[in-house]
Amino acid sequence: MSRQTCAEERFSALYDARVYDPASVWGAGVILVPVIGGLGVVFLVSKFAPEARGRGVPEVMHAVFYRDGKIRPIVAVVKSLASALSIGTGAAVGREGPIVQIGASLGSTASGIPRSRTSSPGAWSRDRFDADDRDCSAQHRRPPRVE
Repeated sequence: MSRQTCAEERFSALYDARVYDPASVWGAGVILVPVIGGLGVVFLVSKFAPEARGRGVPEVMHAVFYRDGKIRPIVAVVKSLASALSIGTGAAVGREGPIVQIGASLGSTASGIPRSRTSSPGAWSRDRFDADDRDCSAQHRRPPRVE
């Protein structure tokens, strides 16, 4: 009675779980792969888009509150490349942070395309907050805030 090998059990002529792969051609140098990837990420971020550093969500909130929601388009490109390089060389970048910053950069870029010449960049947000203030004042029967 012949014994079946792992290759026959898995219906593959090429795979045998009992056989180890040969050693890597890189040898112990494989430890340097994350280091090289990290240096590449640092170079990309520091040279082209310093605001792409960090987790992503705090940077987007900072841009919304302090820079009128403006995020440069290069941030999407640099964050995409840095995240891909980081993940490809073995680092962890989180689940939501990079895509939040990439999406916010693309949204900020897209929102700046159809800008009319008559309105200032912050006019819409000021009008919206004034309308909210009037609605709140009417609801609570108090005079609106005067600046």
